[in-house]
Amino acid sequence: RRPVLTANSRLTPQRLLIQVIEARNVPMRDKSGRGGQDYYEDDNGRRRQDNNRRSNQRQDFEADDQELLNEMARTSKGGAADRFDFDEDIDLVGLRERSRVSPVIKISFRDHEAKTAPAEGTNARWKETITMPLEDLTSDLTPQRLLEMNDNIYVSLFDEVRIKQGNASRRGVSGRDAGEQEGMLEQRYLGQLSIPFSTVYKAGRVEGFFKVMTPDVTMGYAAKRGKKNSGYDSSSQGASRSAWAGIGGIPGFGGGNTPSGGGRPSSPRGGGGDDGGGGNAAFSTSAQELMIQGESATYLKVMCTLDPHLPAPNLDVDIVQADESGKLVRHARHWLAKMRGWHGDKDGFESREDRVFEAMVPNMHGEHVFLSRYLRPAGQAPPSDSLYRWEEGGAPKPPSGDASYGYRQDVAHCARFVSMIPFLDDFKAFKEYDMWCTSGQFLDILAGDWGEHAVLLWNYFQWLKVNGKWPGNRDDVIFYLVIGRAIPEGHSVYVMQYYPGDPRTAVFWNACTGHAYGAGDPRCPLQDVGCLVTPDNIYGNTQRDGRPQVLSQSGGLDVTDASRWQPFFNPKMSKDKRDAFRVGASIQEPVLDYLRPANDTTCEELQEQLEELIKTHLRGWREKLRQSRGAKTKFTEFMKIELRNRLAEVLEQLESNKVSSNPKPIDYSRIRQQTNDRELHAVTLNFPYTDTEAVLDKIKTVGAHECMHDDVQYLLAVHVAPYPCGIFSVWVYYGTALPIGR
Repeated sequence: RRPVLTANSRLTPQRLLIQVIEARNVPMRDKSGRGGQDYYEDDNGRRRQDNNRRSNQRQDFEADDQELLNEMARTSKGGAADRFDFDEDIDLVGLRERSRVSPVIKISFRDHEAKTAPAEGTNARWKETITMPLEDLTSDLTPQRLLEMNDNIYVSLFDEVRIKQGNASRRGVSGRDAGEQEGMLEQRYLGQLSIPFSTVYKAGRVEGFFKVMTPDVTMGYAAKRGKKNSGYDSSSQGASRSAWAGIGGIPGFGGGNTPSGGGRPSSPRGGGGDDGGGGNAAFSTSAQELMIQGESATYLKVMCTLDPHLPAPNLDVDIVQADESGKLVRHARHWLAKMRGWHGDKDGFESREDRVFEAMVPNMHGEHVFLSRYLRPAGQAPPSDSLYRWEEGGAPKPPSGDASYGYRQDVAHCARFVSMIPFLDDFKAFKEYDMWCTSGQFLDILAGDWGEHAVLLWNYFQWLKVNGKWPGNRDDVIFYLVIGRAIPEGHSVYVMQYYPGDPRTAVFWNACTGHAYGAGDPRCPLQDVGCLVTPDNIYGNTQRDGRPQVLSQSGGLDVTDASRWQPFFNPKMSKDKRDAFRVGASIQEPVLDYLRPANDTTCEELQEQLEELIKTHLRGWREKLRQSRGAKTKFTEFMKIELRNRLAEVLEQLESNKVSSNPKPIDYSRIRQQTNDRELHAVTLNFPYTDTEAVLDKIKTVGAHECMHDDVQYLLAVHVAPYPCGIFSVWVYYGTALPIGR
């Protein structure tokens, strides 16, 4: 898109305001420190039930409760009883939750960094505003320059832990001085979200509950379960609770990376699903199950704005050059003018000035094409398992980890594959244009924004339906390309899965992340539906409230209702009149060409390269923090090579669970056996590989390098899973191992 800007415009000095309001479902510390499944393996490799674990945890809770009451008695004048009418009125569960996590929010924007005061509990509240200057970031603060800024506002969630020991130091404290202090503070990474600065500038204000991209595995923490399994899952891997469990962002698919760079969300199957199995929840396309899974995810309510407020430039672009008939172009202009100038119904409801409407979009050559032509009625076939079956040696191992299983053409694999394609905003890449690629061009470039991801996923889903491979073999499902407004990205494109006559079962898919949301989910990041696109028509939303939750409950998703939707082509239009517009066939390639995935040798070389790179930079980061102390950075694999192998096995199983129809539980007891004398605080990160700098940025965000304990050891393992077309799914297991008791 070419923005309309004021000539020679220059902005006065600005500041960025970020208000951190509250959090929901922050993971708690697992005091047992054990996590994992309720079994262990003996020396002969046989699984044994850990019968003492639950009783031990119950004893820990009872001890915690008594400790809390004693602390209340010490800190209140009249003792604990005076603070409550009756002892039984004391909310020990609430007190326990508040005492087992102290959330802190760290805001990062370019070279600026600030953090909030620590709060308490799993549903923490701050209402704290952080200010960051803009005028020192660049001397060119024109509207054009601000629109082109690639920077993201990173909002990271940490747990601030007070360590009661005397031989550790933290950032800014030298070793000898630290040894004289007790109660040093340590910050443990729990997740992150990112907000594009350009979105804040264009919208003027961005506010809402944002889903935190939590790791699939967070050792030492327990995550809340959904309604079916109330309470907290005391598992070393279960900190991530995605709206769907399983794919790098879909219910059941486990966490990963956000389009703007933060780390993609989890999917319908569950990267750390609701069962605490680290991605073991069954994959689902059910709106009801997705909402239940979404209830246990971690959210932050944040508001971002500029002070003083700046009017955003007009980004609506006229259709100047088009690869369509003149009659179709004129009709598109008329329809868009009508929709953008719509002022509500006869009752005088106010118009939605921020609603997004599209009819034609520019292709790679800058020529506008009718949007429906990007959808192919027969769909496009996703990658098949034949790509993983080489006759010669060196064939790659499929993501499932099972060569006999291969790579299936199903919903889980389609969503996972699309979400692993790197994200790149068109406006940031091409400066002046928002260009839409065909699916073949998208796979050649191997980068795209919301439009390219959603179009590819729509065509995959349509192919599954046409070929009888949609779950339940239901042929009544309808897929729509959704043009709308979402948080945090603003203008966005989703895919809607819809069953006529049952709007509450509709599901909205974020193709970039792999996340799916039930239409009735109030936490769905899609804030307003502007258009629904099919291969032969476009429907503009004329309803006042375009939130999916409202539309699904009021019957507002029925595009045949002329009082709610304005079609681009009147359904009653005769065939002769429709033919006069000379709408061409789909511009999508009938058959997509897929490159074979990289072989095992290439993956192993990339794994080794990334491990050495992370080690080198970790040492450098720690040297800078310790200044001239010259502390050594030790890795546990130097002492116990077996531990590194166990970590790598966990990563491989996590990737396998994201695409397997029957995900397997992950046994963490073997890791504990290798580290009985140490307390582990580690996370897993999953993201598509783009370059080494992006990998290092994600590793540094965890902040484990800031641990200055004299005897800290680091856990590190990397696993690379190959996908077709040169796509790599990178997993990193990273954290610290401190002596118990310290």
